[in-house]
Amino acid sequence: MALPTPEEQEAYDKLSPEEKAKLAKEVEEKAKKELDKLTKKYTPFVTVGLVAIIGGCVALINNGGGSVKEPREFTDIYAKIWCKDGIKEQLKDPSSYKFYSAKVVKTSGKYKQYGAATIDFGATNSFGGMVRQTAICDKFERNGKEYIRVNILP
Repeated sequence: MALPTPEEQEAYDKLSPEEKAKLAKEVEEKAKKELDKLTKKYTPFVTVGLVAIIGGCVALINNGGGSVKEPREFTDIYAKIWCKDGIKEQLKDPSSYKFYSAKVVKTSGKYKQYGAATIDFGATNSFGGMVRQTAICDKFERNGKEYIRVNILP
């Protein structure tokens, strides 16, 4: 809403209290009519949007619990992501970790979800120099539980 011009403000100031009250009521009624128009115009869109959101959430909930996913295959990308934390835990300066490459050397399991990979990476040593190293990362299952073991080679 724009500010009144000096002429409009001067004319308003000259109005009696009854005239100001009448003008305020007219402005309020006009604003209410505009709001009603907008409400009628956009209510269907809001309703459809809410129904779509609620329906999508219900579909996700209903479908999410019923399906059984196959385990992910142990790949180079899997090894890069899941072995990184195990490597960083063993470094003097974990923030210096720099991934170079990963290579799966063996897989096992019904879905090839277990295996071993070599990870080539760089990190700073105790003297502050960047050193390139290799780690062996194994994913295996023991007593129904999955584990990831990382050994940094000397």
